[in-house]
Formats: sequence, C-alpha cells, structure tokens
Amino acid sequence: MAHKITTQEENILQPPFKACPTDEPYVFVSYAHKDKALVYPEIERLHNAGYRIWYDQGIKPTKDWAANIEEVLKGCTFFVVYISPNSMESENVKDEVHLAINTKMQYLAIHLHKTTLPDGLNMRMSRFQAILKYDLTPESYWLKLLDTLPLTTYASHVSTTSVSAVPPPPVFSPAPQLGDIKINPNDGAKMVYVPAGPFTMGDIDINDNPVRTMELPAYWVYQTPVTVAQYHTFCQATGRDMPPAPLWGWLDTHPIVNVSWYDATAYATLVGATLPTETEWEKAARGIDNRDYPWGNEWVADMCISRDNSGGMTGPVGSKPAGASPYGALDMVGNVWQWCADWYDNAQTMHSLRGGSWDHSGPWNFWTYGRNKLDSAARDISLGFRCVVHPSGP
Repeated sequence: MAHKITTQEENILQPPFKACPTDEPYVFVSYAHKDKALVYPEIERLHNAGYRIWYDQGIKPTKDWAANIEEVLKGCTFFVVYISPNSMESENVKDEVHLAINTKMQYLAIHLHKTTLPDGLNMRMSRFQAILKYDLTPESYWLKLLDTLPLTTYASHVSTTSVSAVPPPPVFSPAPQLGDIKINPNDGAKMVYVPAGPFTMGDIDINDNPVRTMELPAYWVYQTPVTVAQYHTFCQATGRDMPPAPLWGWLDTHPIVNVSWYDATAYATLVGATLPTETEWEKAARGIDNRDYPWGNEWVADMCISRDNSGGMTGPVGSKPAGASPYGALDMVGNVWQWCADWYDNAQTMHSLRGGSWDHSGPWNFWTYGRNKLDSAARDISLGFRCVVHPSGP
C-alpha cells in the first residue's frame, strides 16, 4: 500500500537540502511528490554520506521546467527512480524513466512498495538494476544501495580530488587464518580476521538482544577504532572539515570522536569498507564462547579505557592489549562508543551503538551484548567507529 500523507503534512515537508550543481558527476533522483515523506529522508541520508544528489528542488526558475529537467537528466552520471503506486501514476516520473532508458543512462529503480508497473514500462525496466527495499532489512538495503551507486558521484566534498584518486576496494589473498592481520591499503588500518561460522548472540537478561544463534560469513574487522590521524587524512583528501575538537584537542593516535553516523559511513565507503552490523560487531567482540567481555567473563577495570582510568579523555587506540577479543580486536569495549550499520529498531529513527566509552563506568556499559542508540546525525566526544571489510569487497 502506498504511503499516504495529508496536504498539510505535504506542505510541512520542506526540501532537506539544496540540489547539487551540475558541473561534476551527480545522481538524478526521480520520485512522486506524494512520496516526499519517504524519499526526502532517503536522499538526505545519501547527501549527508557525501553523494552529489540532484532532485527537482534544483530547477532554475528562469527556464522552461520540462526543458530544464531534460537537460539535467541527460547530464547526470546515474539515474535513480523511486518506484511506488504514486510514482507510477505520475506522468512526469514515467517520462523521466523513458528518457533515462532512451539515453542509455546508468539506472537504478528502488521499489519502495510492491508495485505493478504499467505494461510498456514493465517490459522496458525489466532489464535494469532494481532494489526491492520493501523486501530487505534496513541495513541490508543501505549497504546494497551504497554498493550500487558509482563512486564518481561521491563528489560533494571532493572537488579538489580527481576521480582516479578514489581508492578501489582492498583485495586479499585467499585462505586467511585465525590470527592473521592484514592492512587496508586505502587507509593503512590494521585488520584482524573473523572466520565464518555460528556464534551465540545476545543474553537472557537483555530484552532488546535476546539469546539466539547467528551465522556469519568470514570478514575482516579493524583492529582498533579509526584514529584521528586516519580521519584527518580522509578530510584532507575529500575537502571535508574536521569535526569540532574535544577539550583535549586532536591527538593522532587517539580514536576520532564527534563524528555522526553519516560521517562514519562516508569514511567507510571511501576506503572500501562498511560499518559493522551489530551481529558482526558482537561476534568480533565476544567470539564463539559466549563471553561477557572481550577478555572473558569477569569484569576487570584495567582491561579497557573507562571512567575508572581515562583521566577524562580518550586514550591511544590499542593501549589495553590485555583486553583484546578472541580475534585480536582491541578497544572493542571502552575508549569510544562505536557506530554500527543497523537501525536500533523498526522505528528507524536512531542507529545502534556498541562498546561503551572512556566516560562510562563498568561493568554493564561494557558487556559485549549491550546495546545503545543515538540519532544518526548526533556527534559526541565519546563517539567514534571502526570498519569491516568483506573478502569479496565492500
């Protein structure tokens, strides 16, 4: 069923950002205005992640509307259309789809709802890429979308960087073993190997993370959270500003803080990685023997950086080696809370955090199965992130 909003609600929904200029590679977004409540959060998320997005708020008032749309669509690098019953009733959307197909544009259809396509359009669109959003979990959908969009359109902050400077996904030799360490050549980060297989996730006393067995393919997880030095290099390469510095200033070997979920996702995307799902994060932290903490089942304050020993600030990443997880990941708990790829719950208003921070005391803030949440745009001096890389690429 199509999303319905009232005329009053439509009027309240304001464009979330200004459409990008058309002098660099960009994504053209086609949608029905009746779907603004669904589409605006989507394109704002992509915009905040660093993609150049053009939508119909960028029409020049001095030019003919239809001619301007045609000009901008023909000039785009990638065409995205949001499919719904509303959009399939819109002649404008259908005209834009036909034009994109006729000009052999790179093309993606995102199906917001299960929708019957008009006969002629159904045949023409069947040959192009599509994502059935309604049939995917939020985190799977987002990762699939980022995998599909061309990196050339990740350019809203890279006007001084050529497309060839965007690094490829890291490539790894086959048959890695437990205990292996690899380097992501795109940012120099050390990664530890997490083998494929099942593990026990959750705890009987945690309502929002019940006990169940989860199965995961193999992956590589950053050995430590992303550092100030690594993030600073990312900002220099992309033309972004560093986030506001904490009271103790920027220290290269400490974890980056004051980054939003969007900032973290943008970094991960550009270095050929992703944020970990909560499932990936928890397995990397506790292994397969159901640990309460990365180092075992007993709380030991000196195994991680917490309020008990932090001195009121972050510490150098990896400075508590005795607190390593079974796979050799460091600072899985303590030092900084870490963004995960997942929405916290079905409300899809906040993203998940894991791990506790320098500003918290134990033991419950540092359980490997403990969860937290925060608005995706929030920044905090106790909040950072790490990345994961899958053997087949991001």
